[in-house]
Amino acid sequence: MIASTEPTFLKGFARECVHNDQDLALFEPGSIHTLAAFQSHRDTVVDVACKDKSGRFYSGDHRARQSVEVKFGDFLDYYQATNKGEPHWLGSVEDLEFYLCQCPIAVFKPDDTSSVATLPNIMQMFKVPNALAGANLTQTNLWIAVNSSRTSVHYDAYRNVLVVLHGTKTVTLYPPSDTGNLYSRPIFSKSSNHSEVNFAHPDLSQHPAFANAHPQVFKLEAGDALYIPEGWWHQVDTSAYCIAINYWFDGLRAELVQDPHMTTYYARVAMEELVRLESSRILRQFHEQAAHTVNSATPSRIVQPQSQTEHERMLMSLSEQQLKDAQVTLASSHPDDWRALLENASVDFAAYLADHWDRQTDQLDWLSAVLQALGEHEDRIKQHLLEQQEAFQHKIFKQVVEAALGRL
Repeated sequence: MIASTEPTFLKGFARECVHNDQDLALFEPGSIHTLAAFQSHRDTVVDVACKDKSGRFYSGDHRARQSVEVKFGDFLDYYQATNKGEPHWLGSVEDLEFYLCQCPIAVFKPDDTSSVATLPNIMQMFKVPNALAGANLTQTNLWIAVNSSRTSVHYDAYRNVLVVLHGTKTVTLYPPSDTGNLYSRPIFSKSSNHSEVNFAHPDLSQHPAFANAHPQVFKLEAGDALYIPEGWWHQVDTSAYCIAINYWFDGLRAELVQDPHMTTYYARVAMEELVRLESSRILRQFHEQAAHTVNSATPSRIVQPQSQTEHERMLMSLSEQQLKDAQVTLASSHPDDWRALLENASVDFAAYLADHWDRQTDQLDWLSAVLQALGEHEDRIKQHLLEQQEAFQHKIFKQVVEAALGRL
């Protein structure tokens, strides 16, 4: 489980996180303030997220995040009072709602997220579950919601096990491959792991690719847990008075950045693969779109005079064998049209044709023949096609960079 790249729903996993099964019954809104571990931190100052009561969601985005520092005891009293329908001074502060988010109760590996546990005594009520015994744990956090809440779409640089102790959480996940559909904030921003999409009310005129995203939805009841792989985008809806913890532990990122001499190489390898995959997808799309729009690409129509764009579209609509036969016909019977087609090949068609040629490695004789039909112009046209192919790859590279790294 801890090495999987797919999310996993863990029914009843909370009992693996406490010392005794009966301890789970202690995490109730009416009694958590009486727990010795909680009482011991009443004077501890904690950072509590806040938002306007009319606000859509709590945001971890650096530019939108709001928080206040209060004593943990005051927050617990506010939690109790709200649960009982009683007034509390925090409930009337500037018309705000408050949510204890990501409060560290254990820090196993200090980093930029946290260097020391804020509420360490509370960790005494929990243990590291056996399933995580071999994991490189970094942090365990406490989450206490007073009102129902929603977080913005983001990903974490850790593997994560989210455990619900009371209430419910509905988690919507998107795979890392959906990054381009989620309009990530730029890689150079302080909130690069956040999406620009308003998940609750997406504006598809502004973010049309969001319609192509692939959400997976998990509902966690009290006692359940969810394994969220590193890098998976997620958005969480939390019920009022929900209590939860989560375990963060290192994934692949820690290994990739461990050796600074190799980081650039890893980045280049990843980018090369992304460009290759996107190029293949776009080229398949060219064929599918052309096949859908071209009514009939008969041999006679293929050699009839027509615009360069129409000629390219017709050829891209053909099957693999039909395209091969069409090139042979053009090169042998209509060499001037064949030469003109290649001399004026668009960036997209040059890439499509080169990809087709690359797949004919076991039948090179016919390719040599159709190229030799270009006569004295062969070398010049081949150079032109190569430049167009590189222009196509450059175009795809820029698209991949923006999709993966955010707007530049």
